[in-house]
Amino acid sequence: MRETFGGMKQAAASATALAMTGNQQMEGLAVSPYAAGSHMQRQPQVDEIKSTKCGASTPINAVRVLSPVSRRRIPGEADVGWAAGIMDGEGCIHIARQTYGTTGRRPTYRLRLQITQNDETLLKEFEWSVGVAGRIYSPKPSRKQNKVCHTLNYDGTRAFTVLARLFEHLRRKRPQAALAVEFRDNCDIHRHTGPKGCSEAIWELRQWYYERMRDLKWC
Repeated sequence: MRETFGGMKQAAASATALAMTGNQQMEGLAVSPYAAGSHMQRQPQVDEIKSTKCGASTPINAVRVLSPVSRRRIPGEADVGWAAGIMDGEGCIHIARQTYGTTGRRPTYRLRLQITQNDETLLKEFEWSVGVAGRIYSPKPSRKQNKVCHTLNYDGTRAFTVLARLFEHLRRKRPQAALAVEFRDNCDIHRHTGPKGCSEAIWELRQWYYERMRDLKWC
């Protein structure tokens, strides 16, 4: 499992802003199934993030290079550990399944991370800490919900990249993160082959991981 995310980790390394010592790198590689190799180093990253005050979603078309809280440029391991704590306590790791009614089309499965907070600044700080831009959804207040509740979403490849950043620091959500590794490795989820391009066993396995991830949320 430790070598399964080589390609994804290489992409992650080019998108992060963390500096690690050689010893820290080796320690991380020893525990994280997302590790790619000891030659990987984390490089500074400029991510595109745009905040929103109202509306359905946030387009990613502005550059944020400073922490919205500390105004620092480069996050450290403490910032990543803080973000892992937010994911452990407030986040949701799940496999989203999209169905298509009576069309006969197979359902699609993808990894999704979500964090919901009343404080939008906290979500922006999370994005900066992990070095990966997501999408912040901020629904307009209503009579039933007069306080805006913001949700930060990561889907697909970006969700796996965020887990690669956080895995070494996760506690409560680590079993779900490890299951996400298996889901990616065993289910060939990023290869689009059409409704008949995968074997029946693959479709059954994708459904199994969907149900297993859902069960872990109740453990």
